[in-house]
Amino acid sequence: MELPRGMRDISGAELRGIEKVRGQFVRLAGLYGYDFVDPSPIESLKVLEAKSGPSVRDEIYAFRDKGGREVGLRFDFTVGLMRHAAAQRSMPLPAKLASFGGVFRYDEPQRGRYRYFHQWNVEVYGPSGQAADAELAGFVHDMLAGLGLRGASLRLSHRGLVESLLEELVGGCTPQMMRAMDRLQKRPRAQLESELASSGLGPAKAARVLDVASVSGTAGQVESQLPVSGLEAWAYLRGVLDILEGQGVPATADLGIVRGLDYYSGAVFEAYAGGPGALAGGGRYDALAAEMGRPELGAAGAAGGVERTVMAMSEQGLLGEPPPSGARVVFAEGMQKEAMALASKLRSRGVPATADISSKSFKKQFESARASCRHAVIMERGRLSVRDLASREQRPVSAGDLLARPRDYLPEGPA
Repeated sequence: MELPRGMRDISGAELRGIEKVRGQFVRLAGLYGYDFVDPSPIESLKVLEAKSGPSVRDEIYAFRDKGGREVGLRFDFTVGLMRHAAAQRSMPLPAKLASFGGVFRYDEPQRGRYRYFHQWNVEVYGPSGQAADAELAGFVHDMLAGLGLRGASLRLSHRGLVESLLEELVGGCTPQMMRAMDRLQKRPRAQLESELASSGLGPAKAARVLDVASVSGTAGQVESQLPVSGLEAWAYLRGVLDILEGQGVPATADLGIVRGLDYYSGAVFEAYAGGPGALAGGGRYDALAAEMGRPELGAAGAAGGVERTVMAMSEQGLLGEPPPSGARVVFAEGMQKEAMALASKLRSRGVPATADISSKSFKKQFESARASCRHAVIMERGRLSVRDLASREQRPVSAGDLLARPRDYLPEGPA
């Protein structure tokens, strides 16, 4: 039996990595004051198209349900959270929402990209402002750095800034130009230049578009290469960069960051820390709030690809085998009932504990304990002892003392 193409089971170190990312996200979202929402995994197709247009049907799982309604599986959390926020007319602003879970896309499967995968997502609704955009970008950095990833950094741009520069330098800005800029990190420049030139732009202007996308660095470096001084969008972006600098967050300007989706309308950013490309990204998308009937709401958000992040963690050696923990009650023949009762009492006191539920010999039970646990609680007729399987130290104990002070005898942490 085979799974559909692009689907897979997740287990072992990767699943532990996903849980580690989830734990860091839940902790950080709490520190930042985000409220959790779990949007429906199935949306009306019209709602999904509000974000990406009718062409999104080719990129997602879309179908008619048994009632004849056109629906689709969520391909991210932004749409569902935006729909939810737009419906909350009495919701105090600014509002900060967070989600974590699985999403579906009908992409061509490749390394680090599957048709079902996990994302974390944070959104801020309320008036547009540099502080909100900077907080989101800072959250992304803290998320990656908190996982232990080395070299976490941010690259920021502004859609309005790029549009203004292209208007001045090549006489206009089209979605095709934006898509070419967005793909510059993934495809050969010569190929993109040729595609732009053949679309009617001409070789010189095509090169100029990609020259803009190639500019990155400090604010001073950007100003020395492009006519950005005096542009409102540049002043806005510099303000966001200044806030991040004040927080000690490493961030640079990168005019090649435009985020390919057309609904982005302001500051945009991506985060890197090794691994296959950007691990997270986001920006301001006030236009999507307007599409959903709440132009006054304003919206900005950020999302991270969990599997990609886990790949980066693995490459940096951050996903090793978990240290053995908990205890296994190893018992003599005929004492299974007593052993299971002791394990149950230890669990009720918060200590991970198991006892053999098959018919293994005493020796086989010990082998299982050594392979999976930190301690063995040895139960023999009239005797009880605890053995540290790392140090091999063994000491006798009474059942009463063990249950009264279990962590004195079954500590966690290094041996």
